[in-house]
Amino acid sequence: LSNDVVRSAKEAASVYDASVQTGNPVLDTLLTEKNLQCIQEKIRLSCTVNTPDLHKIDRMDLYALLDTAFSAVIGYVSRCAEREKRVISLSLSQHCNQLLVAFEYYAAVQHDKTEAFEKARKELGWIVRKYNGEMQISMDGEIARIYLMLLME
Repeated sequence: LSNDVVRSAKEAASVYDASVQTGNPVLDTLLTEKNLQCIQEKIRLSCTVNTPDLHKIDRMDLYALLDTAFSAVIGYVSRCAEREKRVISLSLSQHCNQLLVAFEYYAAVQHDKTEAFEKARKELGWIVRKYNGEMQISMDGEIARIYLMLLME
């Protein structure tokens, strides 16, 4: 078999495997959509979800929060020329009544130097404040992190 045929088969299999099943329809839809976008951008997405009370967050807020963060993160990761650095790690976890959302990824430029990221920071901040939460965005060398904590009442 030629390399092109093998590559096409691998791409088709990865698209087939892009479907995400967490048990939360909003999260499943968003993660599947973003996983397909990552596949298209040649970004590897790693995702861990352990949040039994996710239904306590408004569906629109959850979608907006994750969609906004993903858009900013994918924008940064897609600029990485080194294929092994085109990785996004997402973790959604719950501790008591807190929803913890953590994105970790490579970013070649500082966040505060782009207008798009400032817009994302404002949108994320609005949702985080609505849930009496906190947001932390940091960079350690090339590793960028977005940590969001929302109170689920």
